[in-house]
Amino acid sequence: MSVEEAATILGVPVVTFRRAIERNARKRTDGGVDAKVDGVTARKWGRLWRVLLDEDWMKARVAS
Repeated sequence: MSVEEAATILGVPVVTFRRAIERNARKRTDGGVDAKVDGVTARKWGRLWRVLLDEDWMKARVAS
């Protein structure tokens, strides 16, 4: 999902969420860029981040 969609699910401002991802970004050996923060995994695709929330975040989304 996009950074905007994930930020909405997590209930945080988009700018704050994007900055957290960028602070935790690490280059992979194959040249890609990933970020992992508190059960959130983001991967840079071109200039955009794509986000994967772990099961616990998705369960919290369904419960609310």
